[in-house]
Amino acid sequence: MAISGPAAAFEGNIQLKLVKVDDQYAIDRPIPAFSILVPADWTTEGGIVWQYNGSGCGAATPFLNWTATSPDKISGVQLLPSENWGGMSYAANPQGCPQVMTQHLPEFMHWYVNHYRGKVKNFSFEPKPEFAAEINKNASRTGNVLGGQTSVYAEAGQATFEWDYQGTVIRERVGMVVVFNITDNPGGYLAVNISIMSGVALRAPAGIDPASYEIFARTFFAVPGYVAFIQQFQERMAAIALKGTMDRAAIWRAAQAEIGQIITQVYADAQAAYDRVAVDASRTIRGVDVYTDPVSGQEVELPNSASAWQMPDGTYIISDDPNYDPSAEHGDGGKKMAK
Repeated sequence: MAISGPAAAFEGNIQLKLVKVDDQYAIDRPIPAFSILVPADWTTEGGIVWQYNGSGCGAATPFLNWTATSPDKISGVQLLPSENWGGMSYAANPQGCPQVMTQHLPEFMHWYVNHYRGKVKNFSFEPKPEFAAEINKNASRTGNVLGGQTSVYAEAGQATFEWDYQGTVIRERVGMVVVFNITDNPGGYLAVNISIMSGVALRAPAGIDPASYEIFARTFFAVPGYVAFIQQFQERMAAIALKGTMDRAAIWRAAQAEIGQIITQVYADAQAAYDRVAVDASRTIRGVDVYTDPVSGQEVELPNSASAWQMPDGTYIISDDPNYDPSAEHGDGGKKMAK
């Protein structure tokens, strides 16, 4: 599939494999969490991590951390974990967490990529407000008894930069949606909470546009029932914490005994409420088409393309040529897929 620009990573057609990731924590069976398409020769690792983080900053619970990497280990697609950062102007953060006092995404992303990648260069930022529009329907600004106010709002955008990876210059693009919760009280008392809702990192060697790999990121599909479960679980944990009857570590220890059962039960309930309209809208935003698997008859999401084929080994080939036939390059037995 041709990708615009002289620095594209792919030309003509791409052979892809569908990767399905389950949450392994359920008691009676793994639960489908998400799926994504990646090049057939790339390796993948990671998934859903249930690990209590009592530091007050960094990864949320649970979090997604998943990576697909090219054979040369240079190019890659990483689904970033949800994280929480922040700070207070009037006190140090607990347990050594860094003070992150930025109130807008460009400054936060500059801090974030330097925090995880080391010193970066040629940093640039592009806002993507359309990806925060749905969250911002619930944006708010409220006053408090101290005469200050609390603002809650979302911002989305992408940063592009370069950094050194084991002696190789890497060009990377990181996109994320972040919610800011800012309390500003008289006298300079400022409290900042920053929550990364979703994020993806696309990396490529110098000279290749990392946007070439966006076609894979667009095929990321979170199972609706699983998303509903995560939301309900986090709300439940937050409600327990608000009671103040136990510290965070104790909450986690108590919750671990029943997490598997909660996942199984809540997933079943939420999956029953699957919303077809929401899924169709998601496909439009992500730039994918729905094809019919010629073997199983099930629907498969693939990046927008003129033609798509399923190969005997279960991989998919997409092309921008409506008359493309993969048999010359990949052997016979491929079956053309219908939208």
